[in-house]
Amino acid sequence: MLGAYYKIQFAKNEDLKFTGTFTADGISGDPINLSTYTPYMSIVDTDGNEVLDCDTFITIGGDQNNVITVLIPSSEFSSIDAGTYNYDLLVTDGTLTQRLLYGEVIIYEGYTVI
Repeated sequence: MLGAYYKIQFAKNEDLKFTGTFTADGISGDPINLSTYTPYMSIVDTDGNEVLDCDTFITIGGDQNNVITVLIPSSEFSSIDAGTYNYDLLVTDGTLTQRLLYGEVIIYEGYTVI
């Protein structure tokens, strides 16, 4: 699984948090039960250096254990410079690791892009 591209943009100086809810369904549309998987997410700079480990901000839930929620408080971004970063959202069951989402995180200084 290659994962889906998802771009994140927000202003650094606003009291905003990043919230994203994603549903994992198979090609046939059936829910993928992620209850035995552990999620991992990192935000890295253009050199591949981790600027934020997001693992503690991810939960798996929903009636069929196929809903991934990412909730990163704005305080986590306070020490990160404005700029463009990359991220991956992975899940693993200890044997198989799959990338569900990847993309850019763009942090603007002082204003929000919609």
